[in-house]
Amino acid sequence: MSVFYEPDPCPAIFLICLLLGVGQFCVAHSPRLQQWGLRLAFAAGLVYFGVRCYEDTPNDSGEAVVLTLRSLAIGALLLGPLWVLLGSASFLTEHVQSVTAAATARAAARRYERERKRQEATEQERQRLANLEWERQRPQRELEARLAAERAAADKRLSQSDQARRENARAACELLYAQFAPEIGGRFPQTEVDRFLRTYMSDAQSVDEVERRGQELQRLIHEHRQHIQRDPPETIQALAEWYLGEKERIEALPLDDDLKQTHLMQLDYRYAELSEQLLQRARP
Repeated sequence: MSVFYEPDPCPAIFLICLLLGVGQFCVAHSPRLQQWGLRLAFAAGLVYFGVRCYEDTPNDSGEAVVLTLRSLAIGALLLGPLWVLLGSASFLTEHVQSVTAAATARAAARRYERERKRQEATEQERQRLANLEWERQRPQRELEARLAAERAAADKRLSQSDQARRENARAACELLYAQFAPEIGGRFPQTEVDRFLRTYMSDAQSVDEVERRGQELQRLIHEHRQHIQRDPPETIQALAEWYLGEKERIEALPLDDDLKQTHLMQLDYRYAELSEQLLQRARP
């Protein structure tokens, strides 16, 4: 600090300008560091002013002015080094941060690469095991495929066989009816036969159901023919017994209500026709 007590102020001014120039160069990129340097230099000048006043109180205004100028000069002298220190500290901090960030990025990249390679290895191992399992199960798959093909072929043959049995059952009924149609057509018309075939012997029913219904239809055709071949009743009492017996037989048949009603109507018609014939023969 002796430079400030020399009679010639030029050395002090040169030193201040030199330090300010160097400091300004160090913090030229950061206004924030410049402000902090000014604050710290001003604080240093205030501290110097306070300490000097405490040690040696100025006797007059002239000494106070000289002390104030010296405090400002000390603050200006310290401003340059403060800017140098702040700039250097900022540079070192940024450099450390950039180095740390680069190191962190490289470490993250290495971790990512290790994780990627680990996942690739895991996926390759999983794929290898899957391929081995696929090859191990190949005989089982081929066996299952062969069995499935055989089952499909068997189901197809069975379906074709069932369909053939349905068609044979319907054909047998149609042939039987065609044989006796001239005799029973009045009692059991073709429309009723067709309706029975559509309702009870279609492809929607199982083959066993169709064959069972076919046997019932053939039995019904034979019964109609047998009743027609019988001699008609000779008395009103015999006719009434015949009518009641036929009615009970029709009601006991495994048919739906509409078909039963049709047979009962035909029975009523036949009963009325035979009754009229008996009454005509009974007239004197």
